[in-house]
Amino acid sequence: MISDAQPLVSIVIPMRNEKAYIDRCIQTFVQQTYPLEQLEIIIVDGQSTDGSREIVEELGKLYPVKLLDNPTGFTPTGMNIGLQSAQGEIGVVFSAHATAHPDFIKNSVQALKTTNAAAVGGRLINRSSGEFAKLAGKVLGHPFGVGNSKFRYSDTPDYVDTVAYGAYRMDVLKETGLFDERLIRNQDIELNYRLRKLGHTLYFDPAIESYYAPRENFTRFVQQGYGNGYWNIITARLCAQSLSWRHFVPLVFVLALLGATLLAIFTSPWWLALVAGPYLLLDLLVSARLAGSLPEFFQLVFLFPSLHISYGLGSLISLVKQIFTGVDKP
Repeated sequence: MISDAQPLVSIVIPMRNEKAYIDRCIQTFVQQTYPLEQLEIIIVDGQSTDGSREIVEELGKLYPVKLLDNPTGFTPTGMNIGLQSAQGEIGVVFSAHATAHPDFIKNSVQALKTTNAAAVGGRLINRSSGEFAKLAGKVLGHPFGVGNSKFRYSDTPDYVDTVAYGAYRMDVLKETGLFDERLIRNQDIELNYRLRKLGHTLYFDPAIESYYAPRENFTRFVQQGYGNGYWNIITARLCAQSLSWRHFVPLVFVLALLGATLLAIFTSPWWLALVAGPYLLLDLLVSARLAGSLPEFFQLVFLFPSLHISYGLGSLISLVKQIFTGVDKP
C-alpha cells in the first residue's frame, strides 16, 4: 500500500545523446500538477557526447534534478542505477524521447492507491512536429500496426500484462529484482512478467497520458522495427513466457511471404497472391481511413509493410544466429 497522501515519487530517465529531447522531457515533470517538492528527477547518462549532460546540469541548478553516470551506456543498466539510488516510495521509469501530461504523476499515484496494483501505466500517444514522424505515429498508434498493444490505442481502464512508462511501487520493484540487464530491449516486458508471476497486478488507466516522439526518418523507423524484432528472439530464449503472440506475428508474416514466393517461382503465382492479397487489402483499407490526403495515403500504404517486414526480418535473422552461432548482438 502507498502510505502517504502525496508520497515522494522518483522519476528515472536513462539518457544517451538526447540533446534535442531531454530539456522538454524534464520540463514536463517540473510542470506537473503534483507538488514539485515531492518529486525526485534522476537522469542517468550513458556517455553522452552531444551536450545532453550540460543541459541536465543547468536544469539541476533550478529543479530537483540529479545526474548520475551509466558507464555501460545500456538502457536497462541505466534504469537500475537510477532506481537503486531512488528515495521515493514510487518509481517511474520514463524515456528521454517522451514527455508527460501535466497530470501524469497525480493520476499515476491515484491509480496505484485505488487499485493496489504493483504498477500502473496509461496511454502512450505518438506526437511530433515532423511530417514523417506524424505518419510513423499513425502506423504505431493503430492495431494493424502494433497488434493488441492496448497502451497505444485503448480508452478502457483494465488490468493488463504490461504497461508503458510505468509507475511502480518501489518496494515491490526491488523485491522483484529490477530490470534484467542482459536485455537491451524488452526489459520492461520481462520485468512485468516477473511481477505477474509473483502474483502482482498491472493496471492500465488511459487518464495517465504520455507522448512519444516517433523516429524522424524512414531509415531510423525501420531500424527500430528491425531491432525490436531482433531482441524478441533473444528475449524468448531468456524468458519466453514474457512475450505474447503479437511479438511473433511479423516473423510468421515474413516466413509466409518467403515461402509463398518460392512456391510462386516453382509452381503457381497464386501462392503469393494468397498470402500477400489479404494483407494488401487490409493495408489499403486502414491507410485510407487514417490518411488525410492522397499523398499521405500512399505513404501509409508503404509504411505499414515496411514496419512489419523490418520487424519480421529482425526476428528471422536473430533466430538464424541463435540456432547456428548463439550470437546475441545485432
